[in-house]
Amino acid sequence: MKTTHRHIIITALAAVAALLTATAAALGAQESDIKAYNWKGTHELSLKVGFPPYYMTAFDFYGFLDSEFKHTRLDIPSFALEYGWNVEKWLSVGCGLYYGWARYRNTDSATGEFAFDEDRSTVSLLLNARVYWLNRRMVRMYTSAGVGAALDCWSEGKTYTQFDFDIRLIGLTVGERLFGNFELGVWPHGLVTAGIGYRF
Repeated sequence: MKTTHRHIIITALAAVAALLTATAAALGAQESDIKAYNWKGTHELSLKVGFPPYYMTAFDFYGFLDSEFKHTRLDIPSFALEYGWNVEKWLSVGCGLYYGWARYRNTDSATGEFAFDEDRSTVSLLLNARVYWLNRRMVRMYTSAGVGAALDCWSEGKTYTQFDFDIRLIGLTVGERLFGNFELGVWPHGLVTAGIGYRF
């Protein structure tokens, strides 16, 4: 994907997420029951898709990619399965399993000729903490972070284990038991994520 097109997509996704966040905040403020709703003691399961998955860029900084070649990366959205336990009305702790894939098209830096493709799969397991700063029956908003480990597997047989993390600046759920989930400012598993979850 060309850089210009990627910037357009990122900007559009960010605008949609910001609009959803603003709408959810307005709905929460207009609820007849102004008091914060207490979800303490409940559990949540969520399935999410994130794009673009910026964690793939880390290898450029770490130097794992050969500098003799110019690299063009093709990403697919990242996928996440998350569990959370609401230990307090404002705090949830849990874990998540994340998967991402990318293909690196390598061309010779000197001649510009195609050299080879290399595929990379990444599986991460993180422990997450989420702080809710808006609690309503139908709308919740939060900020969260996670830490853990990632396993990176390359098609040429290289495997790396490394520290992994996750930061989400703004997140929201819309719905009661069955809910939609949207997040903005997610690093590194996708600038914008969207998914569906169930609270029980």
